[in-house]
Amino acid sequence: MRRRRNEFAIEVPSDHWPEDKAFLQMKAFVFRKWCDRADENHQERPTDLSSACKFASLFSFAVLGGVVAGNHSHQFNIVNGTVFDLCAGATDISSKNVYFHDQLFWGNDEHVQSVKSCVPRVAAWLKEFAGAPSAARLESEWISIFKVPQAPMLPGPSSAGTRFSLDIQRRI
Repeated sequence: MRRRRNEFAIEVPSDHWPEDKAFLQMKAFVFRKWCDRADENHQERPTDLSSACKFASLFSFAVLGGVVAGNHSHQFNIVNGTVFDLCAGATDISSKNVYFHDQLFWGNDEHVQSVKSCVPRVAAWLKEFAGAPSAARLESEWISIFKVPQAPMLPGPSSAGTRFSLDIQRRI
């Protein structure tokens, strides 16, 4: 795929997905909350974290730090130079190469408002999640996710990332 000047690819090595208990607990917790949200909105219960990337990346940002990066299709975390994506394997992104950062899209007014609308719910989730930093941190620092470092500070660049998925149903 040819990238525009404002985009840079993020290499995703095939062995990077955390398989430890903490990662699986975070993913399972966010999935439960995503299902609860569907119930509250009288929607069909999800089978995975499709369309949850803003919520999941804000949650990961509050718990783990790092940076949040993304594009019009997906947003994800980069922690200690490694992509950390609770939504990996979701059907809405599984057939796409979504691990690139689009600097022109990132932080546009509509995107900022969309992310801002997720903050209260994610803050409530954080209050329930054992060991998470205070929800107040997310509420005061969420805007900092739009201060993503320039391309040389992020992993990559690469013209193609390795594609694979994490199936949480098999691992929990």
